[in-house]
Amino acid sequence: MFRRGSRAPWLAVVADLAWLLAIHAVVLSVMAVAGGLDQGDLRLFGVFTLFLLPGWLLSARWMPIGGALATRYALTSILAFVIHVWLAWPASRLGLGFDAYYIAFAFVALAAMVARGVQLRRSGSPVNRLPLHRLSHYRLHCGQVILSIAMLLLIAAAWRVPHSNDIEQFLLQQIDMAQERSFSPSAIGMTTWGIDDPMPRWDANAYHVWFSLMGDVTRLPVEGIVKRWATIPIAVISLLMFSLCVQRYAGRRVSMWLVALAIIGPVTLWFRSYNAYVYAMRLANNLCLDKDFALFWLIPAWLWIFHRCLRLGEIKVWALLVLMTPLCITIHPMTSIYLCLLIPMAVISSAQLNRSGLLRSLFGGGLALAMFLFVFTSGGAQAYHHEIETIIHHDATVSSQTGRRLHHWDGHYATVPDAGVELDTTQWNQGTLRLRPRMLWTCSALVMLPLAGALWVGVLLIRRRSIGIGPWRSWMAVMVSLIMLWLLFAGSSLFLTQRPHLYRGFERLHWFAFLPSIVAIAGCLSAIWMGIRRSGVLPRTARRALGSVAAALLVFHLASQAWHVSQGQHTLLFQVPVLHSLFDIYAVDEPEKTRRVLSRFSIDAGPVPDVPAYLRQSDRVLILHYFDRITYWELRQAVWWPELYGEGNALALFGEPFLQQWQAYYDAVDWSDEPGVDQWIQRQGVTIIMDDRVGAQEYVEKLGQRIGHVVTPVSKGIWRLKKE
Repeated sequence: MFRRGSRAPWLAVVADLAWLLAIHAVVLSVMAVAGGLDQGDLRLFGVFTLFLLPGWLLSARWMPIGGALATRYALTSILAFVIHVWLAWPASRLGLGFDAYYIAFAFVALAAMVARGVQLRRSGSPVNRLPLHRLSHYRLHCGQVILSIAMLLLIAAAWRVPHSNDIEQFLLQQIDMAQERSFSPSAIGMTTWGIDDPMPRWDANAYHVWFSLMGDVTRLPVEGIVKRWATIPIAVISLLMFSLCVQRYAGRRVSMWLVALAIIGPVTLWFRSYNAYVYAMRLANNLCLDKDFALFWLIPAWLWIFHRCLRLGEIKVWALLVLMTPLCITIHPMTSIYLCLLIPMAVISSAQLNRSGLLRSLFGGGLALAMFLFVFTSGGAQAYHHEIETIIHHDATVSSQTGRRLHHWDGHYATVPDAGVELDTTQWNQGTLRLRPRMLWTCSALVMLPLAGALWVGVLLIRRRSIGIGPWRSWMAVMVSLIMLWLLFAGSSLFLTQRPHLYRGFERLHWFAFLPSIVAIAGCLSAIWMGIRRSGVLPRTARRALGSVAAALLVFHLASQAWHVSQGQHTLLFQVPVLHSLFDIYAVDEPEKTRRVLSRFSIDAGPVPDVPAYLRQSDRVLILHYFDRITYWELRQAVWWPELYGEGNALALFGEPFLQQWQAYYDAVDWSDEPGVDQWIQRQGVTIIMDDRVGAQEYVEKLGQRIGHVVTPVSKGIWRLKKE
């Protein structure tokens, strides 16, 4: 036992932190082996370690008896983001800056160190040796280490510069918050129409501002952090959290090897169809995106903690679940909806069959429902969708009359029957709008839900005399999710036909079934393996050999996928007729995209891009089309922001006259020579035009002649207009 006044507790705290440093050292080593480790990674991981430090020190209080190292790291990530959101959320409401956050965070970290030191002092933990000499304390096994390294290799290769669907949706806001060093939601983009308030959706910015903070501390470009340097640490904590949640709901005896196969299999083994709404694409996407971070980290984390609440009912665990509430309502508005849909699975598989179990289930379900009601009534989930539909129908009408192209992403035109676009998720059928049933069998995860469920119950029936009620409850839980999924698709026409403006959220509701699908696959594989082990058909030596061969094949598959992804080549499965990998699709053009992304930012560029040399403070910028780089500074002085959600917000404030300006801008985008376009450009006082399309030079010169301005090229795809 430690003596009063002894320094031993502080040595114990330092020794305890060595575990966190060791974990990140292993991750960095694997990244170096996979290729691509640079100074930016070292900076980011250094700051990420500091960010996790309070959570690591406090996580020991929530550790279950005999908990593994992976469990503590997962708890660390939860507590770290809980601390972050409880600092960032009030700061955004009070208009505080980054310095106030840093001071508060330092106090929290100091308090966590003191609390951990006191805890170690009371427990009498020895400090005369480093934790690395006590590996058995965290139950590290050779097989687990090998699997972890293989998974880290795949993460380091596939998530280094991952496919980044929708990642730029909040990027300008994140850069602006880094520039202003403020937690207040940025109104950038909205200011082009004279609106000083951000969109309601942007009020939930606690997660997005985290990347601005990382840029402020590391002095790395915010764009680079979102697209390159933060992708691997976020992927590590997300896949770890997802794995632990799947293992907990599939059954405590399910091997992590089978969990890894269940998670990666739909992406790299039996991948079926590619679009933005399937499991494989979402998992392989940039997990720095709020919706994917919620899918694979936040929702599994909440359900993981909720499972423990249902089982044990510890006050401190319930407190942690409640403290996660701001996370669930400030990252993505769909989070609380998915939680409500997943509550039945959690309750059926985990709740105790008594009065206390019922009360715990009701409390957890009520908490999820309360979060949903808050998000729905606050306006962030469905803000300005009526106005968005007005713009979409106006654009479709003009397109049908003039033959011009549609000006927004095709998916936005789902509510227009005659728009002539083929969508992945919805379709019109005899005057009704509904979800496409083919989503159920083209998604490599969802298609396995009924198949794995049927095979699982078959194995359970064969082994019914040798198993308890636990596997049956897990099976019933995923089957309830399957029934809910089928009802969702069957009843979609009733909802979408009556409320078509809400389809943007409704078409993603099937994402809730991703987790039950992976649980079903893992549970089915585990039941089959346990059946083989206990059947007595194979001798013990043969069973061990079979398990070793299967494990070796999985490690080889993960390493092979990592190697081919890092080289930008097709995987070994490319020539196999039945097995397919998503990364074979990405191998076609993703390497070139990766090179373009990496060329857009430098380690020494700072968190905010430099002001372009040609841009003057008095300039008014017309951005017609420009993808060569992020136009942050130009947008601050732009006359229009081609963003549908922002346009819907402006239409709600300005009414019908806004549509006239909308049409004038997109006439300019289409290079129309109508007089109304020229008059609108002159009224806006445009001095800079940006357009990187082929033929833009000719259009801008003709425009200058019509309005009496001299056109001078100032950069590639950029011209200055000046009165003659």
